[in-house]
Amino acid sequence: MLQCRFCLNDTFSANFQAYPRVLYVNYCYICRAEYVWFYKPYQANIHLYTVINKETYRWTIVYWPTAHHKIDIMENKLWHVQQPGFPGLLLNQNVKLLKTFKIDNPIINPQNIQEKLKIMLLFL
Repeated sequence: MLQCRFCLNDTFSANFQAYPRVLYVNYCYICRAEYVWFYKPYQANIHLYTVINKETYRWTIVYWPTAHHKIDIMENKLWHVQQPGFPGLLLNQNVKLLKTFKIDNPIINPQNIQEKLKIMLLFL
C-alpha cells in the first residue's frame, strides 16, 4: 500500500486497464492527489486536483529517474480538465496544458493549491 506524501494516509489503488503505458495508479481522497507511474519511458507523476470557479485544474509534478537511481523533479505542469474523470473508473477527457514550469521544488501542495493557482491563472 502506498502512503500519500502529503497526509501520510494510505492511498486507494486506481489502476486503469485502458492505459497501456501506465504501470499503476494510486489516489488519496483526502488530498485529491493522484500518483501515476509510467514505463517506457519510466516516469512518476503526482497530480493535485482543485476546482476554481466551477472549473477543474490539475497541477502535475513530473519525476524522472537520473543517474545512480536518484529521482529528480524535472518540471511542473498546470492543466485545465474540461471533463474530469473518476479515479479508477473513468479517465479525464479534454485536458488542456496551460503552462509548464521548470521548478526543482514544487511550490504547490494540497493546503495551498487553491490560493496559488488562483494567482497563476490571473497571468495566463
